[in-house]
Amino acid sequence: MIETKQVVIKILQSIRDQAEEIEDYYKKKDYMSSRRFTSIIREIDAALCSVEKEIKREGV
Repeated sequence: MIETKQVVIKILQSIRDQAEEIEDYYKKKDYMSSRRFTSIIREIDAALCSVEKEIKREGV
């Protein structure tokens, strides 16, 4: 189960990195779209934190 969560963390981190790149692009073009990606990044950060806490609880 821990291995699955570690894979989930890697996937979420990858998605977050891509969302940051898109956010940076839109900061130059369209402020409102940039804000949307900022919101998405916050949600991804919350998901990452949740999975990391579960892994710590399981003892890794």
